[in-house]
Amino acid sequence: LSLDGDPDARETWLVNGGPKVVAEMAELTGTRPPAGGAEWLSWARAAVGPDRLAFLDGLEPWYRSGSVVFVHAGLNPRLALEESLAQTVRPGRRLDRFDEPRSIFWVRRPFLDHVGPYPGGSFVVHGHTPHRDLEISDHRVCLDLGSVLTDRVGVAEIDGDRIRLYAVGP
Repeated sequence: LSLDGDPDARETWLVNGGPKVVAEMAELTGTRPPAGGAEWLSWARAAVGPDRLAFLDGLEPWYRSGSVVFVHAGLNPRLALEESLAQTVRPGRRLDRFDEPRSIFWVRRPFLDHVGPYPGGSFVVHGHTPHRDLEISDHRVCLDLGSVLTDRVGVAEIDGDRIRLYAVGP
């Protein structure tokens, strides 16, 4: 969305590590980004390239493999699984308080406070809420290590009912 010209999405992205990505894009392309506006958007689209843009545009906002559901923030346990996954409000869009708990991009408290299985018996792999260490329970794993500040990335290797967690970085 940042590359679609949505100013709210761009601001959110820039506050959450976007400058590091811009610096890497500039290094890879050997160019300097303009200060902003339409020139910046054109530069960023060119730096990412049409193949990567097409790949990113083709991604779904969630992924499901059996009972494992991968989402940005989580699932609202008060909604049916299909209803949660249908909440396609994109990150960076302003939401009022009513919408936030419904969005797989922004939900926090109803999801994190929930004890027990999630809708549809799902095991949820998510981020959105940074922790010092990887966090796992019977029904979810949080891979968010606050990469924008820590340069650490959480990774999960899932094989059937076995999960191996890795923290990569300093």
